[in-house]
Amino acid sequence: MNFETLDKNWDLVIVGGGITGAGILREAVRNGFKTLLIEQKDFAWGTSSRSSKLVHGGLRYLKEGNFRLTHESVKERERLIREAPGLVEPLAFHLPIYKDRKPGKWTMKAGLVIYDVISGKWNHRYNKKDAFSKMEPLVDTRGLIGGFSFTDAQVDDARLVLRLINESERYGGLALNYTRAVSLVRDGNSHIQGIVLEDTESKERVRIKTRLAINATGVWAEELHPSPEKNKHLRPLRGSHLVFPIELIPIGNTVSINSMGKTRWLPLNGRRCLFFSGDG
Repeated sequence: MNFETLDKNWDLVIVGGGITGAGILREAVRNGFKTLLIEQKDFAWGTSSRSSKLVHGGLRYLKEGNFRLTHESVKERERLIREAPGLVEPLAFHLPIYKDRKPGKWTMKAGLVIYDVISGKWNHRYNKKDAFSKMEPLVDTRGLIGGFSFTDAQVDDARLVLRLINESERYGGLALNYTRAVSLVRDGNSHIQGIVLEDTESKERVRIKTRLAINATGVWAEELHPSPEKNKHLRPLRGSHLVFPIELIPIGNTVSINSMGKTRWLPLNGRRCLFFSGDG
């Protein structure tokens, strides 16, 4: 980036080029704010290209009694399906129900009914044991009484970030990658007056003016601004995903298995494959 040609005055600067920063950028420019987004690596380099690729309505939040969060998640899922076809698509799930194991049939039924009422469309059905076994012949049938089919969604996470950034630039915003926020510039009252930027390749630096900055760097947020509470800090966490070739697990749909901390063995082409989970 040639900083000599960069505008030095902005209404808003967003630090972080993941899905959060990209979403804020689009909303800001659509509302008439002169907005700059900066990302120190590639856009969607971090969490936004390493997600589970799911856009779920928060079915697990119902288990915790968090109806408000479930409602928000379902509405956002439906909005993404409408606004980003091809990038966000419905995804069918199959959930086996076992005798004397949670969640029970009626508990799961109640949760899925609430789920569908919120989304405004009927997306689930219950299948008896024989029908479910035909749908998913690899699922362990010991204690199986049936299973539910329901719908959530999947996303091409990195491409969604790039789409939001491209749309924002068409509206007049600007997004720069390989540009790092070195420090915030404040006045005597600690109000933000600007940001010092650095080109991560040439190491060239420039100071730009802005009265508002949004830190959308996720787990790296404290590298730019420390926690205002001494004993409370962000602690990075990492989810683990095991990836198997389709030849090993030839299933046609997504199967969700709640093992409640126990293991489940499934026969796969003469072999045994171990599925396990703490709570889902």
